[in-house]
Amino acid sequence: MNGYEYKCLYESEEFIRKGQPEKERFGAFYAEQDTCFRVWSPGADKVSVCLYRTGTDKEEEARRISETVMEPKQKGVFEAVLAGNLHGVYYTYLVERDGDTRECNDPYARACGANGARSMVVCLEKTDPEGWEQDAQWFQRNENTVIYELHVKDFSWQDCSGILPQYKGKYMAFTQDGTNYRGASTGVNYLKELGITHVHLLPVFDFASVDETGEGMTFNWGYDPDNYNIPEGSYATDCYHGEVRIREFKEMVMALHRAGIAVVMDVVYNHTYSCDGAFQVLAPYYYYRQNGDGSFANGSGCGNETASERAICGKYISDSVCYWAKEYHIDGFRFDLMGLHDTDTMNAIRRKLDSLSGQKDILMYGEPWTGGTSPIAPGFYPADKENAGRLDERIAIFHDGTRDAVKGSVFQAEVPGFVNGGKGFEHAITESWQAWCNRDEGGSGTLCSPRQVVNYVSVHDNFTLWDKLVYTGRGDRNFKCCDRKLLEQNRMAAAIIFTCMGTPLFQAGEEFARTKGGEGNSYQSSPEINCLDWRRRKEYQELVEYYEGLIALRARVPFYRDKTLAAARTRIQVLREENGVAAMRIDNRGYEGKTKWSELCIICNNNFHSIPFLLPGGGWRKLTDKKSSWLWKKDAKRSKIRGIIKVNGNEVIILGREDGE
Repeated sequence: MNGYEYKCLYESEEFIRKGQPEKERFGAFYAEQDTCFRVWSPGADKVSVCLYRTGTDKEEEARRISETVMEPKQKGVFEAVLAGNLHGVYYTYLVERDGDTRECNDPYARACGANGARSMVVCLEKTDPEGWEQDAQWFQRNENTVIYELHVKDFSWQDCSGILPQYKGKYMAFTQDGTNYRGASTGVNYLKELGITHVHLLPVFDFASVDETGEGMTFNWGYDPDNYNIPEGSYATDCYHGEVRIREFKEMVMALHRAGIAVVMDVVYNHTYSCDGAFQVLAPYYYYRQNGDGSFANGSGCGNETASERAICGKYISDSVCYWAKEYHIDGFRFDLMGLHDTDTMNAIRRKLDSLSGQKDILMYGEPWTGGTSPIAPGFYPADKENAGRLDERIAIFHDGTRDAVKGSVFQAEVPGFVNGGKGFEHAITESWQAWCNRDEGGSGTLCSPRQVVNYVSVHDNFTLWDKLVYTGRGDRNFKCCDRKLLEQNRMAAAIIFTCMGTPLFQAGEEFARTKGGEGNSYQSSPEINCLDWRRRKEYQELVEYYEGLIALRARVPFYRDKTLAAARTRIQVLREENGVAAMRIDNRGYEGKTKWSELCIICNNNFHSIPFLLPGGGWRKLTDKKSSWLWKKDAKRSKIRGIIKVNGNEVIILGREDGE
């Protein structure tokens, strides 16, 4: 059969109604006395399970141990039960279809050998580090959420990170305590001091673009998924023995939890690394969306896109997410190109995560766009910005409107936004403050509430914030410069993001002027270009402290824990949005618990010159200015301000006043 014929089959009413075993579980189910192998391969003539002693042909005793024909069941399911304790034994499937025989790994596997070509039977209890059972009780409430986007290898690749050489670029780097560079904290100790609540890890499930057996010099962000339910082996100290990466991943999670930091996984279910992998061998074209002629659709920009609206594919994604939440104690999920998934599948995942015992507050957010045109099946809606109102309120989206308003175009290096001198962005800044919710109700693009908005100015994609500021502010392209004007603009960007309703997120190293030398797409650049430069962490200590102060101040304002639509529309008063000035007033009264400031006033001036600003009423005290975000720690000693205040050029001022003032 060709692609068009498969498309007709899978979209036929009979197949949709009778051909999909939606309640079946697949994979290798370990027990001490035997292991049950179960796989779905509709239309296959014969499926066999093959056992191996090792995960690769490079190792000794790499030969095949056995080959067992699996018993066909209903709806394309094949099953075999093999006796004996098979923990640590590797396996593949041999699939015969239309006179052709092909071998593949198990896409439902929980463990694998080096580079994932062979799956592994695993007793997961044997991979649990000491204290793992207690870690299951760790629970992050998403109230003062601040997310820090981080790549595992970036975090500890540089020698001056203080991480042990054998842990450099590995999961285990997160378990090392007390690291520093010339007295300035690094590693997890630094993350604790910074005050972030969540670490968002770029893809950490097994991806195909890095040779796990290599020297470690190969780099990739990891958006090339191979084994969705298995940790990436290049971040493990031993990639050959499948249980090692599982245990070390769990140790990383446990170490971050001990530090009070939740763990978010960046997940890439919208495409696979290859069009010719296990999904295609087992169920040709089923897991992929197709054009009218049966060819692979390319809404992902990677040559294929998955068909989440097809029952078994959607179930696979949902089951995989829940597996990570349960087995690895993951606290949140960020969906790459979420606009390629359908809203029904995303909402089903939300419900399943909420139903997990002890896991009532797991984050979900994603990119509400695609990498190209997608032929989603009729009757389904893509989970993009236009359909945000169809998503559960607790599924958030990256808001590119905030990003572009603050720093300018991500595609055109020299086009500025508000903080770097762009004109006409004042209204977009006030919209960002209100999480883009201060709009008339109705319309498919209407957001449910500020809970649905993730605000940011830089992530792994495109230029770092610092490099963008260099492109728009310096003709010499000196990315290593220490430029006072750019530092002021960096502070402005941070101050805006941390005063927006919704959830703030920032790229690791943004707070110490991270540079990639102007590289805007470093997905496979060298580790030296991508890694965190811990020397800059010390050099730009004042900028780090500015971020720390903003994070600490935000946590002390109950208004920012109120994610309701009513709060966005009634508790913010826009005071000005013209001539390079954006200003608002926040009503912070009436919330439970103690709050020092009944009202806040935030004024942004992107002009190079100072401007006078008439404050509403009197009794205001400065909480931050362009130099410090810690004025609020000693605001009782500062004189009250009434009438007109001078706002310097390139400055964001936050003011607060107490009841009765």
